[in-house]
Amino acid sequence: MADPDLCDETFSIWVAFLNVLDAGEIMVVIDQTLALIVQHWSLFSEETQLQASKTIISLTQKYDTQLRARIEYLPSLSDIAMLSKTEGELVRLKAMVDPIKIFQSFGNRCKDQNAVVVRQALKELVPYLDANQKDLHQSLISQKPLPVLEALTRSLLDASIRFTEDHQDIATMCAQCLGIIGGLDPYRVESVREKKRVLMLSNFSKRDEDIDFVALLLEQVLVKVFLSTTNAKAQGWIAYVMQEMLRHCGFSALKQTQPRSSQNSTEAQRWNEIPEAVRNVLTPFLTSRYSVNLNPGLRYEGPQYPIFSNSTSHGTWLQTFVYDLLQKGQGVNVEMVFPVLARVIRGYDLSIATFILPFAALNVIVSDDEKNMESVGRELLTVLETEIHSPEQADATLIKQCSEV
Repeated sequence: MADPDLCDETFSIWVAFLNVLDAGEIMVVIDQTLALIVQHWSLFSEETQLQASKTIISLTQKYDTQLRARIEYLPSLSDIAMLSKTEGELVRLKAMVDPIKIFQSFGNRCKDQNAVVVRQALKELVPYLDANQKDLHQSLISQKPLPVLEALTRSLLDASIRFTEDHQDIATMCAQCLGIIGGLDPYRVESVREKKRVLMLSNFSKRDEDIDFVALLLEQVLVKVFLSTTNAKAQGWIAYVMQEMLRHCGFSALKQTQPRSSQNSTEAQRWNEIPEAVRNVLTPFLTSRYSVNLNPGLRYEGPQYPIFSNSTSHGTWLQTFVYDLLQKGQGVNVEMVFPVLARVIRGYDLSIATFILPFAALNVIVSDDEKNMESVGRELLTVLETEIHSPEQADATLIKQCSEV
């Protein structure tokens, strides 16, 4: 958005988008909206600056109660003189918030998948850490450091990696914040990234396990691939798959039910366990209407087993193997999920196939089709029995990559 004219046009479209959202949906995009305005203010024309100012004032007045409840998450408007009065009110409200909640909000803002939101959070975090250095360091040397420091440090480390390629300034600010926080004693402060896992003890036959699998796939893989994909067609297919997965889990239905009747359901509980930043990305797909036109005459012909060979790349082997496994899945839930996932295997990010492989392989191995069971067993043994005689051999990397999947 370096072109001022493009900035003006884009913001006009964004305002039109805001005008059709309800209160709940506004809360999902309010942080991004304010961050976008602050970071692109200097590129706006005077007319657009006036429109942006009126938009913010209107939002803060109309949704005053909702915004007060999460005031610590709202980006600062201190760089915009035209909004000094609004910023003054925000500062007054934020001053009444416990500093621990402020630190927590910074940690959550830095977890966002949107670079604009994270950049704005870091721009505010640097001076906030400077201003609270004394309390910060007292906590670090105390007998029991604040748990919030662990979460904030983890968020900064993750953000520095997540945006290092395309947004070097974010990585730099993360390093700056970590420098102010200082070294954490690993014996008293644990900053290891939490890694969620799911065990399919019922082979997809139990509803709660089925939901857990799909939710984890959305949270850890599909949303990240969707945000990092630049090809519009590929992004459209991933959007379709996310939409169908949300429907399958019953998450889409939650939007139409009364909160009191659904808040204790398995679906509602699992939806609420998904990090807020990920839910923000998924929310539009709860009601989206992507569709696929199938070719009834197209027949699938599986590959010859074993698929693995030293002339096939790791990516080709992995995607071909997983795609074939998804065609052979058995079970009511499996037959609803696997064919949809198969659409984003070949030619897409390898993280999708890597995540799905163990679940799809297990489903086929415990099925009642002996031929398929033998094919999968033969494939796995072929990979595992292929030896690496020396690190210098031509296919050493290929063997290692395939065996470690």
